[in-house]
Amino acid sequence: MNQATISTSIVQPTKSESTNDVRILYRISVQLIGIKKRCRKSDRHFFHFGHIPFGDINYDDVKQKVRDFIDTNMKQVNSQVRVHLDYVVIKNEGTYTVTQWEPFDAKNIRFDFSL
Repeated sequence: MNQATISTSIVQPTKSESTNDVRILYRISVQLIGIKKRCRKSDRHFFHFGHIPFGDINYDDVKQKVRDFIDTNMKQVNSQVRVHLDYVVIKNEGTYTVTQWEPFDAKNIRFDFSL
């Protein structure tokens, strides 16, 4: 019951000439409560902002990327920052790209830290 696969298709031109280009990555997402730039009230926010290679993870580098993202996109943070590293498979199939994410996969990583 806890197995689910979510696939998202995005139409875009391919950048490689190979039609079987497959990349395995971690998608970085951040969940926090705070005030975004150009906003006036505190609210819950969830951002996807990048990818890192799958494999050995340097948590200090990930935290620095998250801090840089928050510094450029948030006025104020009112909670702990929850970081989601989601295991995704990105496939270039002809003229479109498919991103496959399994939300209950054991390879997904979650951790909290304070700024």
